[in-house]
Amino acid sequence: MIIEEYDQSLFIGRFEDYKRVETLENPNGNFSYKGLRFLFDYLDDTHDEENPYKLDVISLCCDFSEYKNVEEYLKDYDSQHTTIKDITGKEKIADLNEEELNELKSFIENEINDKTTLIKFDNDLDEGFIIAQY
Repeated sequence: MIIEEYDQSLFIGRFEDYKRVETLENPNGNFSYKGLRFLFDYLDDTHDEENPYKLDVISLCCDFSEYKNVEEYLKDYDSQHTTIKDITGKEKIADLNEEELNELKSFIENEINDKTTLIKFDNDLDEGFIIAQY
């Protein structure tokens, strides 16, 4: 067996090889470059020499999903779980004031953390995030 170590650049390159990076030419890619940097850091932090990770690009694309913001996430999971109306009493995110929006984001973040792995890009979910599919 041959083992190859990956740095962040090689990791991203493997996703480029499989056309799994979202670009202008490939808007349906699975991950943005920013998302791949955070995914690499997550995998690097959760694996070590005693528990190595074998890179499988297709498996990662099936196991993880990137979302640009809460609204995009809710399009996939809202109907299966709690709805915006259940949390805030309003039908759409656009109808929420700042306090209600922050309450929604906090609720969603807690819900995701309770169900699966959450990889946040910044402090605000509207800056993008990755979840392990559930």
